[in-house]
Amino acid sequence: MKTKLNLNLHSTHHVKCIGSDGVLKWEEKKTNLVVDEGLYFVLECSFMDRDQEKWYCGMYESGVPSATDTMEAHPGWVEFLGYTTARRPECIFYETPTREIHNILTSNECQFMIAKAGTVVGALLTTGESTITTDGILYGVSAFQTPHDVIVGDSLLVTITLGATS
Repeated sequence: MKTKLNLNLHSTHHVKCIGSDGVLKWEEKKTNLVVDEGLYFVLECSFMDRDQEKWYCGMYESGVPSATDTMEAHPGWVEFLGYTTARRPECIFYETPTREIHNILTSNECQFMIAKAGTVVGALLTTGESTITTDGILYGVSAFQTPHDVIVGDSLLVTITLGATS
């Protein structure tokens, strides 16, 4: 008799906003929606001949994510582009003893320096480095509990935790 394996991928985005004065302005920890494109990528890397990719973090300013979203087509949300650079910060993941991986090891969070005031409502994980194009694979998107305003000089520090349970 074969046993069916139920594998649940999960991801958490933990975002801290630090003001230019060094004081924590707000903090949000939210479970990520792993989109279909991200699930297929994991399967292709595990069971097919798909190469691994570098991963990058992004933020979005409006809308609601859907499981069918891709980097090329995500009609439910708009990416926040008010950073000091057109490149998303790279996430370098480390293994933990709890069957998870995360991108924090001695202060290695993804960091965004805010150059334009606006609102952020969530975070995303993609293989696309440039914010100028919609290239890349979208792994997942998380919607914050509440929208958060950011101003010039703020810094966003993002820790992403990935895991799987059966």
